[in-house]
Amino acid sequence: MIIDSTVGGTTHPSPGTYTYENGTVVSVIAIPEEGYQFSHWLLNGTTLTDNPINITMTSNYNLTAIFTLPPPPPSVPFSTKLYNVTAAGQTFQVELTSNSTLPDDIIFDVDHRLLNFTLEGNSTAVCFVNITIPKGMLRGNNNWLVLANGIPMDIEKSENATHTSIWFYFTFESKETIQVIGTWAIPEMSSLTLLALLVILAAAVIMLRRKITFKA
Repeated sequence: MIIDSTVGGTTHPSPGTYTYENGTVVSVIAIPEEGYQFSHWLLNGTTLTDNPINITMTSNYNLTAIFTLPPPPPSVPFSTKLYNVTAAGQTFQVELTSNSTLPDDIIFDVDHRLLNFTLEGNSTAVCFVNITIPKGMLRGNNNWLVLANGIPMDIEKSENATHTSIWFYFTFESKETIQVIGTWAIPEMSSLTLLALLVILAAAVIMLRRKITFKA
């Protein structure tokens, strides 16, 4: 029996020419290399898929193991979604683009100056993420930190007067928790709210002084 294999794997017994007595049952295993998969056997031109394969020697046989590259994972188209995020009585729009399944919402943790969301996709697939953040809500200057399941990401960013855009890549583990951490977040009490309180306080002080002057 002649045993052979295509590129992408080998066999046990290894490829070569073997002599067996009539009636001997020979077991051959196909062993794919990393990155390949076993497809089928060709036994004297006949396609067989069992692995290992058992052959009863009743004639001369040519056995070839066929290996192929696995099909690529199904591609996920890029999609973009706008999220309304409320903080300090204001509503901001955060834009998220990715080739993953986008989340229903994005959580803004003002106290810890971070955005938190979850992405889902095919394990081992490469995921691209681009998030655009209003500077009036969250800023990071040159100290942004992005974590995917707690692992720091290498990021790129661009910005204009009103927004910062951050993008990065990672390999999926089925579900990824993403945290985008800045260095400044809008305070719970905005400057406009603080100004209004100061105006009210000043008016109250003036009224109180007038009452005191009137009594005097």
